[in-house]
Amino acid sequence: MFFTHAVGACYITHMGEIGIQIGERYRRRGYARTALNTLIAMHKGQRLLANIAPGNEASRKLFEGFGFKHIQDTLELTA
Repeated sequence: MFFTHAVGACYITHMGEIGIQIGERYRRRGYARTALNTLIAMHKGQRLLANIAPGNEASRKLFEGFGFKHIQDTLELTA
């Protein structure tokens, strides 16, 4: 079966930084888990990073469930 609409987006940078965004109406259906599983499989053995916004518990739990560990908090100052 082929679907012609997107439920979100995912990417991985040349530095191994992962980004996953799922549209609000499609969340909690396993799409993020499938995307993350696919990205990990495609980059097996590579160091991967995920920047997660403070308070985004769902994303934190998703990544930790795949074995990601907390390594830093990042602060920003915009002028």
